[in-house]
Amino acid sequence: TYTDVKNLLHDGKFVLFVGTPCQIEGLLLFLKDKPKNLITVDLICHGVSSPLLWQKHKEYLESKVHSKINSYRFRGKEKNGWSCYYYYYYGDKNKCKYGSAILDHYYADFLSGSNYRESCYKCKYANLNRIGDITIGDCWGAENFIDGINLNEGISLIIINSKTGCDLIDKLKDSLILKKITKENATKYNHNLHTPTPRPLERDNYYEKCFRNFEKWEKEYTHSRDYIINKVKIATPNVVKKAIKKL
Repeated sequence: TYTDVKNLLHDGKFVLFVGTPCQIEGLLLFLKDKPKNLITVDLICHGVSSPLLWQKHKEYLESKVHSKINSYRFRGKEKNGWSCYYYYYYGDKNKCKYGSAILDHYYADFLSGSNYRESCYKCKYANLNRIGDITIGDCWGAENFIDGINLNEGISLIIINSKTGCDLIDKLKDSLILKKITKENATKYNHNLHTPTPRPLERDNYYEKCFRNFEKWEKEYTHSRDYIINKVKIATPNVVKKAIKKL
């Protein structure tokens, strides 16, 4: 993509490049400078897992449904809105399959931070000194400091880091619902804005364990304590969960 971006910029086209902060710095180093027709947007990232692990997990899902996966969405909102993680994938004849993230071995480990690259646990970009013109992510905890909002579709956090970013948001403001929040509220519920994801102990032999026998590793999760607890969580109505939290 870096070469594609370079060619488009050379042709005078405006380019919006969205990626993790390390990907954006990589692009800027590749280009050697930042042209005026390039706008960069970095994501509040909590880590990236191995591409090989994802490929093997996808192949495992394909073997279960006897179909190639044509598209996959990690954050579908159709079933339970923004607050619950559900994945959706589409195979032959565009047939849809879905499931809860916390009942999927790959996804559950991704959420817990068990399968990230080693560099992610000491990420130098996990702070408010952002590399992009704009930073975007989920505005976690918004219900605690913004009144009268509908959380079902999700609330985005936008951090403006440059004049280029400010000009872009200014042009878009009529098609957005914007509310200012404090830096403290932005960072309180988004820990990767001030620190990298902690490295869990299970990361020590994680990849050795899963690649030794991948199918066995996938199936073992369905008999684990975490899986059973997560299954109970999903079966518990939200009203009951809220009551338990209050207690």
